[in-house]
Amino acid sequence: MSAPVQTAGQAAGPLLDPEELGPDPALEALHKELARGKASGGNLWGASQALVLARLVRRTKSAWCVVASTEAEAAGVHEDLAAFGVDALLLPARGESDAEGVRRRLQAAQQLSAPPPRRPRVVVASLLSVLEPLPAPDEVETKWLHLQTGAQLDLEALMTRLVDAGFVRTPLAEKPGEASLRGEILDVFPFASELPLRVETFDGTVESLRTFDPLDQRSVDRLAQASVCLASDTGGIEDGEGAQLVELLGKDLVWAQIEPMRISDRAEGLRIRSPSHQRALMWTEQALEGRKRLDLQSLPAQVVFDTRSVQSLAVGVKDSPAALLEAAKDGTRVVVPCRTEAELARFRAILDEQGAGAVETRLGGVSKGFRLPQAKLLVVNHRELVGVLDEGLHATCHRC
Repeated sequence: MSAPVQTAGQAAGPLLDPEELGPDPALEALHKELARGKASGGNLWGASQALVLARLVRRTKSAWCVVASTEAEAAGVHEDLAAFGVDALLLPARGESDAEGVRRRLQAAQQLSAPPPRRPRVVVASLLSVLEPLPAPDEVETKWLHLQTGAQLDLEALMTRLVDAGFVRTPLAEKPGEASLRGEILDVFPFASELPLRVETFDGTVESLRTFDPLDQRSVDRLAQASVCLASDTGGIEDGEGAQLVELLGKDLVWAQIEPMRISDRAEGLRIRSPSHQRALMWTEQALEGRKRLDLQSLPAQVVFDTRSVQSLAVGVKDSPAALLEAAKDGTRVVVPCRTEAELARFRAILDEQGAGAVETRLGGVSKGFRLPQAKLLVVNHRELVGVLDEGLHATCHRC
């Protein structure tokens, strides 16, 4: 169970490799139940839910849709999976007039429309995000603009194509979905891009391609060629059209719910919002028929895990080395993630001063720490030790 201690200056990687953990009878039982079609695991505290997920994902070739009740909870699960080596796609909800949410959803749609070997196998989303439509793969595939310096280009024809694709012609392209044509200069700000693109021509030939800052119009990167997706926002649940995430992920999808009771409560709230939300929920439930389903929760369930909280370790910086050494005296591996290099360096120095060199420190974090007595593992955030919660991330951490 030993692992090298990460000190300040080292590159951050996964917090923990699940393969380092030994056999777990509860995990084996949960895997067997899931193979039958439906399983639930309980008594899972903190980020141990994501650890169980990470171990199950490694055992299958299926696509996974991991659902949480809110955006904040989905972001926490996504961070936890990354901490255990799972490269998952976080799909944000579109939001109300949220340009950033739309941009990130379109970027996700591009990844989901890629050939299967390059497609994300694990998607994390809130319930609302699952219900909102995405561009269909064939729409994304056909709406690409490929440009190259030295190539011939009709800017007026391109502007017409942009307007037909849903772009708004404006004097300056300052927001996603805007395009501007001034003589032989065309600016386009794709819906799914972080920066707009400036195309300069001379006598119908592309002379330069460069991204630029929409605030001050200054160039950021000069490019020899550029490919941008012109797919636009498909709209929300009430007015949108497009593909549903469940169908994009395919028939072998595993539907995993984090704290299913909270998701049910959220579904009831959405159900009464509008008939469109009710229809989207009904469609999703029908689409999930025949697919494998997994529930993970802090309450007891079909398969009960032996995990514990780390609340008793919130003793402050001064007393934390002694508390961690006490926890490690039976051979338990103690891992303390720190959010910043400076935080890690300071805490590492305190540990070394007090003879707690056996305590491992890592750059990173999880939504909430946990104990796994059976595996002799303890993970606790540095800020949990000092009684500080990360703003936003822990506000909805029901898994503690």
